[in-house]
Amino acid sequence: MIKKIVSVLFLLSFTCLRAGVYYVDNKHPSAADSNPGTETQPWKTIWEAASTIIAGDTDYIQA
Repeated sequence: MIKKIVSVLFLLSFTCLRAGVYYVDNKHPSAADSNPGTETQPWKTIWEAASTIIAGDTDYIQA
């Protein structure tokens, strides 16, 4: 029973480590909402970030 509990907790810990980092920069020459939201291929609008991110993710928004 203890092994099952430890196994479940171990697997759940990986879901917490999944937190992503995303970028929004409407002035970047290659910015587009179809991009993956990386630093070199940022999203163009905050709307795309808001509809994609989940709790724990970090967004950097270039103003």
